[in-house]
Amino acid sequence: MKQKIIYFSILAALALGAFYLIRKPTGNVENIDNVMLRLDTLKIVQVTLKTGANSIVLKKGVENWFVEGKKTYTADRNTINTLLKFAEEVSVSNRISDKPEKHSKFGVDSTGTSIKFRLQDNSEISYLIGSDDQERRHTFYRLPGKDEVYLGTLFPRYRLTADIDSWRDKTVFSADMNTVTKISLMKGKDTAVIEKKNDAWEVTLNGKLQEFDEEKIRKITRKLSMFKAAGFADDADETLLTDKITVFISVGSSTKEIIFAKYGEMDVAFDREKQQCYSVNPDDISLISKMFE
Repeated sequence: MKQKIIYFSILAALALGAFYLIRKPTGNVENIDNVMLRLDTLKIVQVTLKTGANSIVLKKGVENWFVEGKKTYTADRNTINTLLKFAEEVSVSNRISDKPEKHSKFGVDSTGTSIKFRLQDNSEISYLIGSDDQERRHTFYRLPGKDEVYLGTLFPRYRLTADIDSWRDKTVFSADMNTVTKISLMKGKDTAVIEKKNDAWEVTLNGKLQEFDEEKIRKITRKLSMFKAAGFADDADETLLTDKITVFISVGSSTKEIIFAKYGEMDVAFDREKQQCYSVNPDDISLISKMFE
């Protein structure tokens, strides 16, 4: 009986050991500071991002983040928030390698994405973001000047481009659709007005009441109240815009003016207040033009 107990105890120990080995991550996990890359995002004041020969600098302002280029541009809040969320949550789980010749295998050589955070006290934290593992559940990391490669939190590197325009704010106009009270559109001698009266929309064309498709009006008001451009047309000359449709959007006592037009072969929207021209999708122009049909 005693021998059977000893026998089953040995089997149980072996089974437990096998289970541990199966569950244990590959690589060296001893003495790893799994939060070595993590940051207090409230203390970040600048981010420098490099991919290949390209680099960008993001700087924190009083109310917004900005990206440096030919001039300082307002950065897209959602894109910045994605980056900061990553910086706050990133962690490493395994030490995969300490051999420099394997850096290229894990994408933490010159092909990797270099990111450097400057904090309020002027200190800096930086690391290289490499490729993903085969299951695409984790990403490889390396500290600059160090040989060790770590496996850590998955991060979609395609969001970390060094293309300035991908970080710029493409918002032309943003307001709660329910707060929009009037939209006036002018094309040549024609004027179309969408106005909210007694919680219902009223549509006029050149001063005459029109029957309208409620779905079409809903699409236009929704599009204009949360309008984002496809890109930028920084060098566009306002005096060379053609086929113009001038739109005035009223929210309370404030009014926003946007000019939709052609600039050469490009469909654009010009924000007069910002003196900024954006490239837009042809479908956006087509949707607005329907008000004059």
